[in-house]
Amino acid sequence: MVDNLRVAVGKHLEAPLLATLIGELALKSPEFAALWADHRVAPCDAASPKTASQVQAAQ
Repeated sequence: MVDNLRVAVGKHLEAPLLATLIGELALKSPEFAALWADHRVAPCDAASPKTASQVQAAQ
């Protein structure tokens, strides 16, 4: 989910409220801060959800 948020932020770099949101989330959630610091970017593929068996098969 954090990587999907990073995609959205990347599309709206001029939005100061997004920067504020990211800062607040990072201060209040060490887990979010760690995930945000990881710098992963991956858009959500909600159009084609995968079942557990498909995910396991891919591993």
